[in-house]
Amino acid sequence: MKNVLIIFFYINFLFFPQIALSKIAPSPYCFDAELARDIDSIKDFDSFEIILNERKLKKQVFKKIQSKKDSNIDFKQWIKAKIHLTINGNKCTLKSKIRITGDGSEHIDNSFNSSLLVKIENSSIIGIKRFKLFLPQSRNGINEVITANLFSELGFLSPQTFYTKIKINNSYKDFIFQEDIQNEFIDNNELSPGILFEGKENSGNNLNVSFAKIINDDWPSKNNHNLLIAKHALTKINSNYLQSALLQTNSHIADMNIISNLNNSSDQIGLELYNQFEALAYALNSEHMLSKDDRRFFFDPVYGRFVPIYYDGRSSLSRISLDQKIITSSAKKGVTGLLEKLDRLDVKNFLKKLQNSGVSISSAMLNNVLINVKSNLNEMVNLDTYRINKSITHEINFNEYESKNIAGFIFDNQIENNLYEVCTFKLSKCKLEIIDESEIIISLTQKLINSDNKVFIFIGSLDKSNILENIKYNYSIFNFEEIDFKNNFSIKYTGDIYVETNSENRTIDIYKKSDEGNVVFLGGKISNWQIRFFNESTNVNEIPVQYSNEFGLTGCLNFYDLKINNVKIESYDSNCEDAINFKRVEGDIIELKVINSNFDAIDVDFSKLKVSKTYIEKAKNDCLDFSKGDYVIENAFLSKCGDKGISLGEKSSLIAQNIEIIDSIIGIASKDSSKGEIHNYVSKDNSLCASTYRKKPEYYGGILYLYKSNCDLTNIKSDDKSKIIYSNLK
Repeated sequence: MKNVLIIFFYINFLFFPQIALSKIAPSPYCFDAELARDIDSIKDFDSFEIILNERKLKKQVFKKIQSKKDSNIDFKQWIKAKIHLTINGNKCTLKSKIRITGDGSEHIDNSFNSSLLVKIENSSIIGIKRFKLFLPQSRNGINEVITANLFSELGFLSPQTFYTKIKINNSYKDFIFQEDIQNEFIDNNELSPGILFEGKENSGNNLNVSFAKIINDDWPSKNNHNLLIAKHALTKINSNYLQSALLQTNSHIADMNIISNLNNSSDQIGLELYNQFEALAYALNSEHMLSKDDRRFFFDPVYGRFVPIYYDGRSSLSRISLDQKIITSSAKKGVTGLLEKLDRLDVKNFLKKLQNSGVSISSAMLNNVLINVKSNLNEMVNLDTYRINKSITHEINFNEYESKNIAGFIFDNQIENNLYEVCTFKLSKCKLEIIDESEIIISLTQKLINSDNKVFIFIGSLDKSNILENIKYNYSIFNFEEIDFKNNFSIKYTGDIYVETNSENRTIDIYKKSDEGNVVFLGGKISNWQIRFFNESTNVNEIPVQYSNEFGLTGCLNFYDLKINNVKIESYDSNCEDAINFKRVEGDIIELKVINSNFDAIDVDFSKLKVSKTYIEKAKNDCLDFSKGDYVIENAFLSKCGDKGISLGEKSSLIAQNIEIIDSIIGIASKDSSKGEIHNYVSKDNSLCASTYRKKPEYYGGILYLYKSNCDLTNIKSDDKSKIIYSNLK
């Protein structure tokens, strides 16, 4: 027998510990894990074919044409379909559902083909479960692909977008493949879990007032803290939407910062990001997406930040005509910073990205586009901006909503016992009604209907007597206490927290005095510090798990958006979901030490870290949980992990050596397109030594390389598309 073997196992549930059953039960999927990790683009597939009932699809198209006369026709019903993908001789079939999409006539061509919305069941394509196939004419052809990718390349949120040819039944058609803005979009952009907002169509069109709605309603339904965040964030954005009614704008464009900032005034990064986004929208002639109903935002609950998302710009990529343009004041503020970003743009890398996105464009053509963008930005300095319309009073008339199938408005003034104020179009006529939590969650998506099939609009906790009040969002880390370390980094904390710093010894000791409280290190760089966290509130084992709080934080000790070097971090008796949480952190850690954690000991997301020494004892869930990043561990001792010693997930990579895991459920798990290379691994008294599998449908299987391990062959499990490659096992 060769020294190196490749083993594949179907999961045998009879041998799994009972605690792990629900977590290791993947649904069927195709493409093995190693092949899937190399798929980054639609262009990587040799063929892309959709098989569906074309008669049903054409019926939808004809009903859509007819609906111009009758808006009550329901023509957007899902049609079952199969997607066939081929790459390097490997074939894959995905079950899916398809329906037509798009409101305008540009989404239907002369052959009655339509733009399509596709939803994949139990799988994904390049991490996307739901996407749109736009007819090129509906999005100005390759302009859409160039524009969407330029937004992304410059650091703004933008859906993955490709120009591709797809075979539908027996005919090849050109489409713009674009990721739908759903939960996977958040993960694909390395963002903290949060809320997606869009303008509510059918309420903003041709009206002087408009509202927003939540897209991903599953997020606020997870716990009471998420629901609290969602209600207050929707209140904040609705407040700005209503204030935009005071603007003298063209095509109902809304500047969300002209009256009061959508983002916290202390959040300079968020404000600048918003302003630069607006500037780029105008510089690309993409202000179509700045209308109230077309806007898309991601809300980051930790920063309390509304981040704009590119969507439906319909760019012409041409020069601005000065006698036709009026821009928002935010766009003008963003010009300088955006020009600096464009000067730093790696044009060669961007050209490759466009070519990999299906755009046939030369270097000269791309340079011409960028010259136009820079020229437009320079011209924008001289353009007029929209101003407040002083002829509009602070009282808005909602009577025009009576013809828009609207039942009334819901106000949340934090009344107890699920009581909300429900008002008619005359806001003086309101009554208290009990609305249960499930219905309130539906109302956040602006889809709660009454018995007459009319929709209620959730406005939020605004004062009915002053509907245009300027409200603040009070649940962000900008409302925390702060200790600033001379422009290197800062510590923000809330709750009954005491922080003791010693600059001479380079130590930071943090004491948590009560059950609630969180600490966040962020911004800049931390070098040569020892950081210790002590929970002195009570015995951690007697405290229920504290999941993410009203600030969106999961860790007692959190590190966000940092570079670190030569740092030691310790935690004792954590009562949070994570004892220590890292997000978007790069650098080297000398030592990580966690003793007694009520849930995960260490959770790391979207980071690039090297850890020299790790010691963890007694974590009720995972000891080390890595997601979507690149990690190196040189020495680790992990004992009494309630679930996994090392959990590797969401397309992460790990190189580890000298690992000892004792008395845990699963020693090492690699799942969801992740890859681990483990040298010198000792497993003692673990129910399962190693496992590879798929957990989330937007990913594929996991890969583990085990070198010099004492794992027993009977104590390794893998699903059929994952793999464990090992040498020198028992």
